[in-house]
Amino acid sequence: MSKLAIMLLSCCASFPTWAQGVKQLPYIEAMDTDQVSKLAPYISAVLDGRLSALTGAPKEMELRRWRCYTISEQIYYNIPTKVPYLTVSIGLGLVREAYTLQGPYKLKRDAEKRNTILKCCEFITEPIIAVPGVNENPTEQVQGGSNLTTSSTPAGADAAAPTVSLGLRVDNNLLPVDLEVNYVELGLPVFRLNTNRQAPESGFALTVGCLLGMRLGRATQRISYKEDNEWKKVTESEPFNFNDFRFGFMVRAGWERINIFYTQTLTGLFHKGMGPNGNKITPWSMGVSLSIL
Repeated sequence: MSKLAIMLLSCCASFPTWAQGVKQLPYIEAMDTDQVSKLAPYISAVLDGRLSALTGAPKEMELRRWRCYTISEQIYYNIPTKVPYLTVSIGLGLVREAYTLQGPYKLKRDAEKRNTILKCCEFITEPIIAVPGVNENPTEQVQGGSNLTTSSTPAGADAAAPTVSLGLRVDNNLLPVDLEVNYVELGLPVFRLNTNRQAPESGFALTVGCLLGMRLGRATQRISYKEDNEWKKVTESEPFNFNDFRFGFMVRAGWERINIFYTQTLTGLFHKGMGPNGNKITPWSMGVSLSIL
């Protein structure tokens, strides 16, 4: 009986301490939430490097995948919100997109309609001509398409004999065609969810946002070729009917300062109906981003 009385007295003695602790819990949680809401806005810088591709491009615009890339640098103004783990950001950056076409086609604006077409480079040898009884099965490498005038009839053939054009022989001294276009890009809004309340740049984070871009200047097209055992380069600067503005979205996920990055442009690369074959061509890219600030 005495033991039971001692136990009851002990419980009664400890009850005020337990009750005081329970009473303080809401205050502690409120204080934690208040500290999160009072986190100061901060600035961060992100460097992205990713491989690029085009959806909806015609066959003549086939890309060399591993030579197509996008490099961008953005500065973000980040505002922690009262919602736990959520940060809202506004970003501004520069984007450089580079595409390498397989060739031998290049972009050119039609002289009459002013739309963008794909035309064989001028650095191509004469068309291959098949003549019955002379060279019905030529063995030269052939690239489809023909934008050059027909050459003279091969030696030994009857001038009146019918001929069949098999396409263009590609000059081995011609390199693929490089395209480059630059944008200034605004990220608005960008939402970031992270697992660390006190240090938003730490831990695992998932970022999604909208991107609005404006083209800077003209697009650049470079054609490299070999002539007289010397490599030469022709550079053309044209708008090529590239869209002045574009809209898309991005998703970024990663740990600490390293993230996997994906972007998708929703607007066409060219003005509506003014691109090659009238197709809507949309860029997308995937790569790695690094937070440097």
